[in-house]
Amino acid sequence: MLTCIPQHSVSPVHDLMMFMGGFDPSSTITNSKRPTSYLAFLYPADDYEELKQRLGSIDYAPPAQTLHPNAPID
Repeated sequence: MLTCIPQHSVSPVHDLMMFMGGFDPSSTITNSKRPTSYLAFLYPADDYEELKQRLGSIDYAPPAQTLHPNAPID
């Protein structure tokens, strides 16, 4: 289920979009002895370069193509 709730601005400088979601089953969330996870999204992100260094990226990067000598060229 996805819901959208407009809120008053939290920044006088610019508008932002925030998403938070938990995707574990209730049995995991209600048991404090089990680890749980969530996804959070904030746009625009402040200090993007520092954030990228700290968190890395989940963007898919295909592996580099390896060229072999004597291989036929397409």
